[in-house]
Amino acid sequence: MDKKKAREWFIELAKKMGPPPACPKCGRVVLAGPCCGSPAATFLRRARRVDPDKAREEFLAKVQGEPKKKRKVPKKPVGFVAPSHACGPHWVWIRLPIWTVNEKNRHEHWTKKADRTASQRAAVDQALNALGTRSIAKGYVVKLTRIAPGSLDRGDNLPMSLSSCRDAVSKWLGIDDGDNDRIEFEYEQIPSKEYGIEIKITPRW
Repeated sequence: MDKKKAREWFIELAKKMGPPPACPKCGRVVLAGPCCGSPAATFLRRARRVDPDKAREEFLAKVQGEPKKKRKVPKKPVGFVAPSHACGPHWVWIRLPIWTVNEKNRHEHWTKKADRTASQRAAVDQALNALGTRSIAKGYVVKLTRIAPGSLDRGDNLPMSLSSCRDAVSKWLGIDDGDNDRIEFEYEQIPSKEYGIEIKITPRW
């Protein structure tokens, strides 16, 4: 049956059945489908106004529970020690406000590590060069002390946190840091609320 014949058949059927009753609420005459007075019409009217994506999110939130928002903890400001120095005829001691971290277990972009390493070396170079010329000796004992709130493992983590300072001291002395016969490094750490390092260089005759 094509559309034209179906339309004619529907019109003849409507004439035989007579006019449909009007809706008791709105007074409209609906030929097919529910009107505002039926429960089905109320459901369809509400369904047209509901966003399916929003309804799904609300349903999952009720079933699974809304995720708890993480509380943002404000970062405490990092304090640093005051720079100071002292020197004698054959020894040097300096304290610098340098922030040292555990380089071994720190996961970050390589550019951040490179910037931190360069800034540490530059600070130590500037402080040592400001003291003037060094004393000439056959060997040196360099004691590097890390000042920080937390402590590190003395075996690997502590020397790695001071590796940049070690390179700067070796460069200032003009000795390769791997030459154990001419230079000896010692490592210490002091617990404190502030960050910094101490470098003490004494000759070994």
